[in-house]
Amino acid sequence: MLFDTGADPAVLRENLAALKIDPTKIEAVVISHVHGDHTWGAPGLGSLPGVRAYTPRSFEGPSSEKDALQAAGLALVPVSAATPLFDGVSISERCRLRGGFPSAGPARDSRTKSGNSA
Repeated sequence: MLFDTGADPAVLRENLAALKIDPTKIEAVVISHVHGDHTWGAPGLGSLPGVRAYTPRSFEGPSSEKDALQAAGLALVPVSAATPLFDGVSISERCRLRGGFPSAGPARDSRTKSGNSA
């Protein structure tokens, strides 16, 4: 399973080669969200006809992000609910947080005790 493809096909090819991963062995691609830096690298996979690319529902309609995935022959599968991929592995649509992320407090500069630069 490949999680996102990055923005550059050449970089994706180089990274797969460095990790000794044969793209034809990829059984599924999961796209986290609709941004080119997560999808435009897909043509670097070569041709993977029929391999499923699980995408958020927001991929509906024409887009360069969708075109990049289809250029690799990937079959787009919109995800709107919990979807099993493999034994023990499932994905779901984007989680929406209520109330935002918890704060770790004010940011401090480690160069001084007070956080202010000298």
